[in-house]
Amino acid sequence: MLKVVIPKDFKKMLTALGKSDRVGKSAAQKAQAACTQAQLDGDIQLPRTKHGESRLHCDKYDLGDGYRLVTQKIKSDTETNLIMLFVGSHAEVKSKICCKFSSLRLSLFSIDRSSSGVRESVRD
Repeated sequence: MLKVVIPKDFKKMLTALGKSDRVGKSAAQKAQAACTQAQLDGDIQLPRTKHGESRLHCDKYDLGDGYRLVTQKIKSDTETNLIMLFVGSHAEVKSKICCKFSSLRLSLFSIDRSSSGVRESVRD
């Protein structure tokens, strides 16, 4: 079973993007639709970028006009968590996600096995 996790930081990014210009608002609407689609269907029907983020075990989706949605799947014994990591411009993705986490070799989020949930804290 797929559980979609939407961290507080992601919600803030989505809200800020929705309040930006017309293009940003359109990207925010597509990202919100992708979150809903993932919760209902267990999949996101957006085109993936050509290269994704294989170094980080993430999926990067093209929202159009230079905007991206970045997600990560983490599987546990009982469920699969789809974590919404980032939404924003390609430049923001590059600077905030790639540079900050490029040295990580494990999942960005740790699984709390005691409650079968996902902690919203990023590993250091």
